[in-house]
Parts: sequence; C-alpha cells; structure tokens
Amino acid sequence: MPVLPAIENRVISLLATQLAGIGTPSSSYLTVPVRVEVGVPANPVPTEDLPALFIQYVRTEVPKDGESTLTKHPLRIHILIWCLALDVTTMLSLKADVLRQIYASEAAFTASFKQPLWAMDFAYRDEQQQAGNIAGALATFIDVEVDHANP
Repeated sequence: MPVLPAIENRVISLLATQLAGIGTPSSSYLTVPVRVEVGVPANPVPTEDLPALFIQYVRTEVPKDGESTLTKHPLRIHILIWCLALDVTTMLSLKADVLRQIYASEAAFTASFKQPLWAMDFAYRDEQQQAGNIAGALATFIDVEVDHANP
C-alpha cells in the first residue's frame, strides 16, 4: 500500500479543489473569489485580494461514539472556511456560494472518504474589522476512518 499524505491534508486538498470552482460558470454563483487559500487570513488581507476564502485546519478528534478496530480508527476533522469581503452583503453571498459548493461536492467527498463534509455554524468574525474588511467563518467537519498505514 502506498504511503499517503496525512488524512487532514487529503481532506483540505479536496476542499480547496472544490471551492476553487466557485464562480465557474458565473451564472451559478453570486460571487467570484479572487483567491482560495489554505491557512489563516493575514491581518489585514489586501482589499484587492477580496472576496477571498481561507481554509483553516482546526482540530482532529476521536468521536465520542467512535469504535476502533485493530486496523481502522474513526476521526472527526474540523475545518473553518473564512469568507472575506469588503461588505456584509458580499460576505454573506460568498458564504452562500461556499454552502452551494459543499452540497454539490457531496459525491466527491463520499467517494474519497465515505462521508460528506458537514456544514455547521456560520459566524461573523471581527479580526479583519480594523482593516475595513468583513469576515465570517463557516465551521465544517468530516468523519473519516484511517488505517494504520495512512493516518
């Protein structure tokens, strides 16, 4: 069996690929992000780079009801998707586009990880406020099983 990247990196890579599709075709979306990046947004994000999405790894945990076997272990991976824009209307439109893309990518996540990516709460974040940027973060998670060779 080939050695694969960390499970979190595989999930984030697929998510970044899926979110990069926002805006194409433009008639199916409300926004066209200037950039989709993995990591925490810099403070401040230059206004010419907005709207933008940032994919932030948060944590990996063993679910309370997770049952391990000798070869498989369940994990829950938490990821935040930051939506940055110059105004609230665009930020919320970007959030709607992210949700659209998450729902549309259910088959891709299920094929790769046997589970979809689940969208949770969306909340306004004030970290970018002094720069005049508006930010919100969408919490997501995915349940995966890893084996001993490729955790």
